[in-house]
Amino acid sequence: MAGGRARSGFLFLDGWKHLCLPVLQLLEPRLAPGTLVVADDLATYLAHVRATANGYHSVTFPVATAWRLAAASRPSLSDLA
Repeated sequence: MAGGRARSGFLFLDGWKHLCLPVLQLLEPRLAPGTLVVADDLATYLAHVRATANGYHSVTFPVATAWRLAAASRPSLSDLA
């Protein structure tokens, strides 16, 4: 995705918990509408994807540990330019 206009339809955020939201925000311009985003239930990430003004629809996916599934519902920022 670096340097190009490639867009993602799936994003799995698993790593250092404090970087989950910054990484998501960094990649948001590259997310295609409908992109499925999967991450742990983390407070800052949850607040971001639960706020529909940020362009997501999200639900909790009940597995052994709670995961939050979010779908990007708006065009990426690069589509608006």
